[in-house]
Amino acid sequence: MIGERRRVFERTARGRADAKAKAVKFGRKPILTPHQQKEARKRLEAGETQRSVAPGYNVSQSTITPAHLKASLRAEEYVIWVSRIAAVGISIMIAATSSTFATTVIGIGSGDCGSWINNENKAISASSQVNWILGFLSALNATRTDGVDILAGQSDAGIYLAIHNYCIAHPTGWVEDAAIDVANQLSNQHRRAK
Repeated sequence: MIGERRRVFERTARGRADAKAKAVKFGRKPILTPHQQKEARKRLEAGETQRSVAPGYNVSQSTITPAHLKASLRAEEYVIWVSRIAAVGISIMIAATSSTFATTVIGIGSGDCGSWINNENKAISASSQVNWILGFLSALNATRTDGVDILAGQSDAGIYLAIHNYCIAHPTGWVEDAAIDVANQLSNQHRRAK
């Protein structure tokens, strides 16, 4: 009996290790989307009570605890910052090695626009996508030799919408091409403004 329990434990441990290696998420899925969590946090910070916030999201009062919302924020911020750091590093390497972008792109930008559109409904994937684009464009902006800041006055949402529109129009295109197209559009806007 003890030998069988040990074998079950070992098989379970191997299965968990394999799942972790494949980046499988453990535990319950969040009840609130990241956007709803941010809204709920803002409402709590503004002085509303948990009891008044919870019905608006059709959840229990305990789901709206500041600790619960803070934990999800930490995980979300971690993903955002790791994505941004990786994207900026990759983008700087790309920009430094070639002015024509004839090089290998890795990360989310190496994917096709169809995958980009499919991932828009997945909170973590969409967040990573946006951060890759912002990092890529920030690196391009930082390495410009003409001194023009193409990102000045731009919003994350506006850039995301431009990438989204490109990918809708070119579903078999590449995300890196969408990013370069957006960079060219922003550069042209600044030239016309002068």
